Amino acid sequence: MLDGFDRFNNFIKVGLIHKSDVEPYLTYWLKEICMIPKDPVGNERKKQLHRYIRHYKFDGVLELFERFGYELNDNSGNGGGT
Repeated sequence: MLDGFDRFNNFIKVGLIHKSDVEPYLTYWLKEICMIPKDPVGNERKKQLHRYIRHYKFDGVLELFERFGYELNDNSGNGGGT
């Protein structure tokens, strides 16, 4: 999934597709990944995913999130949103 996000970001970056072409399909997933749930187990899982993305340098994924107005948060909070 992360490789796919990275690929979408590259497609947008080089002008192969426009952000608006994929926004309806990606918004749910970007929001879902960024939102930190209130329950402790779900909260820790999301934080681990956020740390994984950063640790393994999925920079294209981070750029895609920023492009859509979302931010990964390893500590607390709800991320971002458009």
